[in-house]
Amino acid sequence: MSVLVNGSPTDDFMVKKGLREGDPLSPFLFLIAAEGLTRLMQRAVDIGTFHGYKINNELKFHTLQFADDTVIVGEGNWDNLWSIKTVLRSFELVSGLKVNFFKSKLYGINLEDNFLSAASEFLHCGVDSIPFRFLGIPVGSNPRRKATWQPVVDSMRKKLNGWKGRKLFIGGRVTLINSVGGLPDTPWFSTNVSNVLGDGKMIDFWNEKWIGMVPLKNIFPALFHVAEQPMVTIFSMGFWEQNNWKWRLDWPASMQQTEAAEAEALAVLLADVKPVQARADRRKWVPESSGQFSVSSTYSFLQNMDVTNVIDTDVVCALKKLWLNDVPSKVGMFGWRLLLAKLPTRAALASRGITTNHHETCCAFCFREVEDLNHVFFQCRFSEQVWRKICCWMQVAHFNFEGRLHHFNLVGAFVKSKKGSKFRHLI
Repeated sequence: MSVLVNGSPTDDFMVKKGLREGDPLSPFLFLIAAEGLTRLMQRAVDIGTFHGYKINNELKFHTLQFADDTVIVGEGNWDNLWSIKTVLRSFELVSGLKVNFFKSKLYGINLEDNFLSAASEFLHCGVDSIPFRFLGIPVGSNPRRKATWQPVVDSMRKKLNGWKGRKLFIGGRVTLINSVGGLPDTPWFSTNVSNVLGDGKMIDFWNEKWIGMVPLKNIFPALFHVAEQPMVTIFSMGFWEQNNWKWRLDWPASMQQTEAAEAEALAVLLADVKPVQARADRRKWVPESSGQFSVSSTYSFLQNMDVTNVIDTDVVCALKKLWLNDVPSKVGMFGWRLLLAKLPTRAALASRGITTNHHETCCAFCFREVEDLNHVFFQCRFSEQVWRKICCWMQVAHFNFEGRLHHFNLVGAFVKSKKGSKFRHLI
């Protein structure tokens, strides 16, 4: 492997085994080192220099640890403070780790403020009160109260509301799309949910779909505008009389011609419609013949909504090979956009109407030709110089690329060869 220093690659070096930052094993490595702190505290308890918290004669504890966070619990006296300071300093000298006292907090229960202030100066840490927050979770509050968890809910809601997918790099967007799937921007779910009339006590007469796939307020807008009760259930719009349902359609005494015509049409529409006393209202999932929601019907519906463009078969084969390669996500995503000609070159921006000045379509390197994909990557004299230097560094003959697909196949075949190890490391 080699690294770029000021744009130039260094000599190759062998990669050795070890733990990188963020490796899942890193916390376990720290736990091995932090175990020494627990042993030092236990030794202080054994020799009687530190007195922990006693719940009963059989249950006592003094140290609680979670990764690199440690809670030391003990009696509020100066002997314990001296023991804590001695143990922490000894741990620093033995392990080489450093305790951040400025981030540490001192909590007291039934202790005087003067003692806590003096202890804070002695340990060089701040004083806080209970309840406090640990990893975003309130500690010391009543967990059964809603108010205890409300800040956590508000914090999550704030983060979710403020989250923007565009802040992810392009490889992260692909990961997100593969995880949750892409959905159309239209309100596809609500448009496919209707109601089946039962007793009429749960369905809104005007605002919900229960006759056809459109609410009555959209079918009769003028009549809805003069309705005395715009928010009313179907059951409230009529009554039962000797097992016969009668609609109670009360309109203003004076109506315009349009409103009167809609009132007459509504009466005709409802002539043969009546609630069912022995059955409750229910929802209906329209794409499924049974009316019950199912994942398969939803998947089929979304597939039918999706309009795909026909892609050249050679490009499809190249894309399949691309996703089978073990390359970083941002490299794979860039190659995917290159093969599909979706990179924001100046020519592409002009075709979308983003740039209107034809002078802005010239190549940013040579200022001679239009900056499209083939030119900026393979035909521009600056791009050719870059490829010549790469081939010289790899000690191979210069490649003449005819286009993005030819480049992908040619470089892909070279990377698989024995001489391609350098290029694979470069990627």
